[in-house]
Amino acid sequence: MANDDYALLVGINRYPDIRDLEGPENDIQAFYDWLIDPNGGGIDPAEARQRIKVVRSSDFSDPSHPTENEIDDLLKDWVKKAANEERVGRRLYLYLAGHGIEIRENPAAQVIPRASLLTANGSRLRPGAHILGADYAAAFRNSWAFDEVVLFMDCCREDIGAVERRPFPFILPPQGSIAETKPLFMGFAALKGKKAREEALGEGGKVHGRFTWDLLRALRHAAGPGGKVTARALVNLMHNQKLPNPALGDQIPKFDLSPTGADLELGLAASGFRVTLEIGAQTPAPVELIDGNLNPLEALPGDSKRTLSLAKGLYGLRPQGLELKLFQVTQPEQLELEWEGGARVRIQIQAEGA
Repeated sequence: MANDDYALLVGINRYPDIRDLEGPENDIQAFYDWLIDPNGGGIDPAEARQRIKVVRSSDFSDPSHPTENEIDDLLKDWVKKAANEERVGRRLYLYLAGHGIEIRENPAAQVIPRASLLTANGSRLRPGAHILGADYAAAFRNSWAFDEVVLFMDCCREDIGAVERRPFPFILPPQGSIAETKPLFMGFAALKGKKAREEALGEGGKVHGRFTWDLLRALRHAAGPGGKVTARALVNLMHNQKLPNPALGDQIPKFDLSPTGADLELGLAASGFRVTLEIGAQTPAPVELIDGNLNPLEALPGDSKRTLSLAKGLYGLRPQGLELKLFQVTQPEQLELEWEGGARVRIQIQAEGA
């Protein structure tokens, strides 16, 4: 259990001066569920109330809430410790979902992404009501509070012109050179100036943000043979469009890996599958098997059958001279991959011991 990790989850569905959304509250619940999953964020459910701060539109009767100040108030316990140069915990997750804009105060001076969540009282006419996610993440990384910070933002990054940046509202003593060694991993639903979409993706037509839907799938499946889901594997999976995403359009996620080069572990995919690969006689050999982190695992001979023990995750097969095709090991099933010219591989997935 990750009983030294903390999180702030913000999901804003209602905006009096902008059209309402349907996905953010569903998304923060889905992210919360991942956080308390032993194979995901690993936070003990018994301690979740103390470690995970959640704010959503439905917490308020007035649709103009939560405001930026109300969200800031949730940080005060952590801020007080950081102000006293005390450590709060190992990792902080910041997850923000709702309408968003791109801050363009001084483009020449920008060092980190300026994606900003509009709070419920914000609008195009009042863009100053925002949470600039990367500033908040950087402030906690540079302080004494946490050893690592992970930020995910599922919101648009529309450029609405010059907007005065609302800075992180607290003054925290810096940790100095130690802070430069701390991992910081950030993921954004869209590139600068682009929109993020929500769709009826869940059971019964429940609406989710496309980014969060794909992100959570990646957090559960971006694993190699060791079964560990890492930041780098997650980025590879999403950037290489390894998950079906037919409605993505021009929404392309943006990720910034830790400036320290550290590859954060983000969960553990379940292991224990016996996978039999039957290579067809007309399949050009060798057939390369790769894992979800694009690492080669094995070169398989043609017209052969091979049984391997694989962790839950995403894998790919590439016959010599042909395109890479992907398959997921998540449950017992039978699959078949086909290429032009009659090349094919039959895949049988069984639970270990079955």
